[in-house]
Amino acid sequence: MAAESSGLNSATGHFQAVPDYLERERYARQMLMSDVILTPYTAHAYTMNSSGIFVEAICAGKVVLSLEGTWMARELNKYGLKEFVLSLNIDQWLTMLINLSEGNTDIQGFSEMRRKYLDFHSEKTFNDLFFRD
Repeated sequence: MAAESSGLNSATGHFQAVPDYLERERYARQMLMSDVILTPYTAHAYTMNSSGIFVEAICAGKVVLSLEGTWMARELNKYGLKEFVLSLNIDQWLTMLINLSEGNTDIQGFSEMRRKYLDFHSEKTFNDLFFRD
């Protein structure tokens, strides 16, 4: 699935278009139904910026693919998941997706990342960071 504005559905015929904006319930349902989340944000736009869908996908236990040079790529590298950091080469993305679908890629590192993200992105951590006495 891809956002309508991405043009991926009409360009390749391999993606089902979904609205650019999804109501919260549909967004949550789509996230839960997904196995892999692609975050093809450019390095220029996401060198320093974080990504809500990236954090949400990691917390939901999903495999995430991201572009090199982005904040998301640094996060993946930090957790030893460098093979999930891709270039703009579409063949590399397709190869990774095929390998994932065939079970030829080790995704165990995402479990540790998820555990750390759930610990950090929590009400307790928020409280500790912003409401210390």
